[in-house]
Amino acid sequence: MNTSRNIEEANIVPFQGIPTLAKKLIPDLLQQRVALSGGSTYAALCTSWRRLAPALDGLFFLPVDERITPFASPESNWGEACRTLFFPCNRPDVAQNHPQSVADYERLCNTCMDTEGIPRLDTVFLGVGDDGHCASIFPGTPAAQNFTSPFLATESPRGIRTRITLGFKTILAARTIHMVITGTQKKCCVEWLLQKQPQKPFVQVLLNRTDTHVHLDEALYEYYKNLRGRSR
Repeated sequence: MNTSRNIEEANIVPFQGIPTLAKKLIPDLLQQRVALSGGSTYAALCTSWRRLAPALDGLFFLPVDERITPFASPESNWGEACRTLFFPCNRPDVAQNHPQSVADYERLCNTCMDTEGIPRLDTVFLGVGDDGHCASIFPGTPAAQNFTSPFLATESPRGIRTRITLGFKTILAARTIHMVITGTQKKCCVEWLLQKQPQKPFVQVLLNRTDTHVHLDEALYEYYKNLRGRSR
């Protein structure tokens, strides 16, 4: 764990609406090994990506995290990604990449493990919750202190409690990380970012990978600029 760098070295940029962001990010969606987050932000991105009719043949996709729930449930991150993006884009086989345990993750990632047992992913797409969680790594939990396990079983403080997730070890090893933060309720996340709050899992990603691409919606970016200006 490295907290010595300046978090502002991250590529923090604004975006003008989800369709514009989707178009910008699609080259990194079309990489060989990609992990995709769930939630409302990525549901919207998946819808926009689908409209761009990307050619997804031969690419490997898996969820960044998943709730322990049936694939058919609207609460399933991977089920929703498949129904929104992969099925319409002729990748029904991606439904098989629906982990429900750490062992499932290990099996799915078997072909992209390095010699140390760490998956080497090309792109990881992350969202951020209004409590500062990313993936299913929640503040104040053991997972938020675990930088050695590639995959983790975790507990959410709300919603479907039992989760599985890529750990920091896997996320930080990715070639490219995109983090999308949107919504007025996420102003607190901008504040935590500038304060370099290490208790917040998304901040830990930024502290340890200052080349992470951070995408803020226009309102949040203006808030970020204003706060940053006051702190100088």
